[in-house]
Amino acid sequence: MKLHSSEINIKKASVALSDGSALENLPVHYDKKWTTVTLELPKEVSPQSAKLSLEFDGTLNDKMRGFYRSSYKDAKGNEKFIASTQFESTYARLSFPCWDEPIYKATFDISLVVDKNLTALSNMNAVKETDEGTKRVVKYATTPLMSTYLVAFAVGDLEYIEMNEFVCFNLEKNFKWMSDAIVYSAWEEGTGQVCLGTGNESN
Repeated sequence: MKLHSSEINIKKASVALSDGSALENLPVHYDKKWTTVTLELPKEVSPQSAKLSLEFDGTLNDKMRGFYRSSYKDAKGNEKFIASTQFESTYARLSFPCWDEPIYKATFDISLVVDKNLTALSNMNAVKETDEGTKRVVKYATTPLMSTYLVAFAVGDLEYIEMNEFVCFNLEKNFKWMSDAIVYSAWEEGTGQVCLGTGNESN
């Protein structure tokens, strides 16, 4: 089983098959040149549905692609940081193992664990928030069927409003980092906002 993956350490891999059997602790082989990872199955498996579970570590990098950290200055000149994504065209593999080509599409269920004083945003609206100590877990609605490069999330001191299927950021406050923070953006004419969505048209 081969997936796209780059700069990610997979600690545990298992597959649950629809016939009721489970394949645990699969050997993992990395190909850094082609940015892929191969999960070795211990036996031949007949065609059927399967659920792949991965436990992995990644890096919040400063390369302006994948899941990365950048900084900006607020109105008082204080430096602040934001963690955001740039997955287009094939950089989702820097954040999570996947089939990272536009031809492949899936729905995505995203949850973010963040400090309570920060705002966490993704393609969809938040459907549940749970406090866990000093952290907050934010779960988002399932996305429409879409390619990996359209997946997006951001964490920081942000202001936003929700408009239909889009999350819109306040440019007056966040303009300095906005051009680098969002994977998919669309200008709402005359509103002074940048909107983050799933690739659907806004009416």
